[in-house]
Amino acid sequence: MKQIPLYKREGNGRWGTDIFSGRYATVDDEDYDMLIEISRVWRPHSDGYAYAKTLLMHRVILGLTDSKIHTDHKDHDRLNNIKENLVACSQAENNRNLPFKGYGKYKDKWRAWSRYDGKHLGLFETEAAARQAIQQFELTGQRNVIARDKPTTLKSPCCSYKMVRDGKTGRNIKYQRYRCEKCKKHFGGKNYENCLSMC
Repeated sequence: MKQIPLYKREGNGRWGTDIFSGRYATVDDEDYDMLIEISRVWRPHSDGYAYAKTLLMHRVILGLTDSKIHTDHKDHDRLNNIKENLVACSQAENNRNLPFKGYGKYKDKWRAWSRYDGKHLGLFETEAAARQAIQQFELTGQRNVIARDKPTTLKSPCCSYKMVRDGKTGRNIKYQRYRCEKCKKHFGGKNYENCLSMC
């Protein structure tokens, strides 16, 4: 295993100078000479990868030219480019190894989504309920078995829109209409609230 120092550019154009960034990319011994032949100066990318010119170091090591094939770093260290740590994969397979929780705060609730393909799993009152929904989805692969929170209002958008002219801009805008779940009538915003109080 060898380490390639990464340099950042300071100054403009050809008068700029390369200054050591304090970071190294780790590579196998057999890849070291090939990478130095490609470029003597490798730089740290803003995404955390090592690159030279338009080439990403991990893609050069695996010999990838097809943009549909991605590279996964098993240990999530983007500068660890030894072959044991790199795997050629699809975008979906790469997402499965992402180091994120799969839930987060959304307004006053907790939103959960699949860590594999980003499917929305629902909104939950507590962080524990969102975490449990993710675990249940990963075990079963089904969203419909998750006990989601019941909606707090009966407001549900229907398929019809009303075109309204905006007084300030003079443009036509779509005005969403709603259907009351009790009386099945269609309303706009204020009329809908009146219907809720009367039903």
